[in-house]
Parts: sequence; structure tokens; C-alpha cells
Amino acid sequence: MALSITLGILGAAVFSWFFKTLAWFLLLLYLSFVIATILDAPVTWLRNRGLRRGLGTVLVMVSCLVLISSVAYLLIDYAAGQVAGFEESLGQAPGKINDFVHGLGQRYPVLKGPTSSFDVQTKIPSLMPTLASVPGRAQALLENLTYLIVTFFLIMYMLIDGPAHLQGARRLLPKRSRRDATQVFEEMAQVHRGWFLASAVNVASASILTTLGLTILGVKGSVVLGIIAGLGELVPNIGPFFGALPALVLVLFTDTHMFLYVVGMFLLVQTIQGYTISPLVMRNNIELPVLAIIISVIVMGTLFGLLGIIIAIPLTADLVVLWNYVNTQLEKDNGNGNDTVNSNAGIPAASQPLTAPPPPAPEAQTPISRTLRNPREWFSHQHKDLPQTAANPPQTAPTLPPQTPKQS
Repeated sequence: MALSITLGILGAAVFSWFFKTLAWFLLLLYLSFVIATILDAPVTWLRNRGLRRGLGTVLVMVSCLVLISSVAYLLIDYAAGQVAGFEESLGQAPGKINDFVHGLGQRYPVLKGPTSSFDVQTKIPSLMPTLASVPGRAQALLENLTYLIVTFFLIMYMLIDGPAHLQGARRLLPKRSRRDATQVFEEMAQVHRGWFLASAVNVASASILTTLGLTILGVKGSVVLGIIAGLGELVPNIGPFFGALPALVLVLFTDTHMFLYVVGMFLLVQTIQGYTISPLVMRNNIELPVLAIIISVIVMGTLFGLLGIIIAIPLTADLVVLWNYVNTQLEKDNGNGNDTVNSNAGIPAASQPLTAPPPPAPEAQTPISRTLRNPREWFSHQHKDLPQTAANPPQTAPTLPPQTPKQS
């Protein structure tokens, strides 16, 4: 009994480890697939202009890497100059946070006990990494770098050899399903490109508008807070709220009199985004239910963290594409096999009077008398479809006995 329980626990642990490892691998594979379908457009454009696919893939990948590194360097360098402003603002924050919490205890006697000894300055050191946690954090950083390198090469080889592998995969499908599979794949690729374009435009526009608004209001660290708010646009509907939280919390505890102005600025930015920019970039994309987006983001984020949040939207879009395809096929099957409803009158077939089918129209035939003038030809024409066997020998026209002239 004890041995069975021990083996069961070990089997469950091995299964959970295997599932977790396999799930992460599948997520990285799917993320590589999404990025490869996005980058396939510029690679195909270069190939159509005479450049080899492998060389075009390397050129596109290196260009993207240089672009991302340059933008990150410029943003980090510019944001580093605003650290002084952050330090000045955050230096005043602990005292205001303590006053706010103690004020809650004085206003609500129920909270007086927990808040009387609250001091945020004693809580901050517990949030900082300790020396014992450094090896674990270094190992996590190394694993993330490994995942990034593996994803980079997966995307590259998908772009180079992807068409050949897709053709091989199509041969495994029945012939009647190959065209539909190609159509579904192309629609998924189009959805991925539309999602990337819409996300990039929304993030850039929200970051610029938020940075301008915070700069006009005189908030310290406007660039960093604007970029954080812009990244919230990666998650539709609920992302902008979480992206605005850092700026709202910082202003609430540093410049309380500016809090309502910052709230109004965020509402104005979201109004501009929602009524002008987002409809333009999302008009060619697939429409996703808001509830499905929220559930997918929460579930994937809970299970897989930041990576799950990133791939939640394209994964939901792909499931919607598959659902639309299955629904279309079911409608076609119901339309072809529907023998209980009269499509012309909308009356059930059982309630309609039974009528004999019209007789088939006679085939237009040329009279035999016009084509077969010889009786021997007519006889062979009548028996040409009979099988020629021993039991049924080929028949010939009967031989007439010779007639003798009558004598008078």
C-alpha cells in the first residue's frame, strides 16, 4: 500500500513536471509561429524582388534586432535622466503614504489597530532582493536569455524552411481538405499581422499622448510613466487601466492636488484612442468578444505569467478563426443534407402533398430508319449491347431461303 502511494506521488510529480516543461515549449513554439507569420510579409516582399529567401530572412531578422536594440537604448538613456526627478518625488512619498494610512485608521475605527503601527519605510527593505535570492534570480535570468535565443533561431528557421514544411504537412491531409487548411492558415497569418500592426500603433500613440499629457501637467518622470501606460495597450479593454496605475499612484502620494487632472488626462487619451486611432487600425481585424479577451488574459497570465499574457490575444483570435471555419462547414453540411424543410416555401416536406415526379423527357434520337437502311445493320444495332459469351454467341441476321420463281 505504501509503495503504491509513493509510486503514485512520484508519477504525479513527474507528470506535472513534464506537463509544465512541455507547456512552456509549446508556448515558445506558438510564439515563434506568430512572429514568423508576421515577418513573412517583408521576407516575401524581398523574395518577389529577386532576393533569395534565406538571405531575405537574415536581413529582416538582423534589421528587427538592430531596430529593437536602438529604440531600447534610446529610451533607457533618456529615462535615466529622469531618475533624479523620481528620487525627488519618491523621497516625499513614504511620509505621505504613512499619513494616508494613519488617516484611514482615524477615520474608520475598525482599521485603527492594523494601521497604527504601519510604516512604509520598514516595508521597503523586505521587498528588496536579498543575497540568498541572487543565485535564483541569476538562474531565472539565464533561462530567459536561453528562451530568447531559442525563439530567435526558431523564427529564423520557420521563415527559411516554413513553406517547404507546410507543403509536406498539406500532403498528410486528405485532398479535399488541403485547400481549406491553406485558407485557414492564411487567415491566421493575416490575423497575426493585423494584431501586431494594431498593437504597435496603439502602444506608440498611447505612449506619445500620455507622455505629452504628463509633461504638460508637470509630472516628474513623464517619459517612463508614458511608456508604461502605452504598454498597457497590448491587452485590450483592461490593459490601459493597469498601465495608468503607476502614474496615478505616484501622483496620488506626491502631488495630490494634481490627481484629478491626471485622471482627466488619461480619460482624454482613452477617448482619443477609442474613437479615432483604434477604429482605424482595427477595422480589418477579426472582432473578439470582450469577455473572451478578459478570460483568456487572466487564465494565460495566471498559468504562464508575462508570456501567457502576450500570446493570449493571438491565441484567442486563432481559436475564433477555427470556430468560424467549423461553423461554416456545419452550415454547408446542414444546407446540403436538409431534406425536412422546403427551402422555397419554408413548409415542412411532410405537410406537402405527394405528387408523382414528372416523367423524364425523351431523349432526342435520330430515327433508325434514317441511319440504318440495311436490315442487316438494323439487326446488329439492336443486339450490340448483349455480352458475347459462349451462352450468348454473337447473333447474325437470319439467312432467308432462296426464293424460286413461281411457275405459271
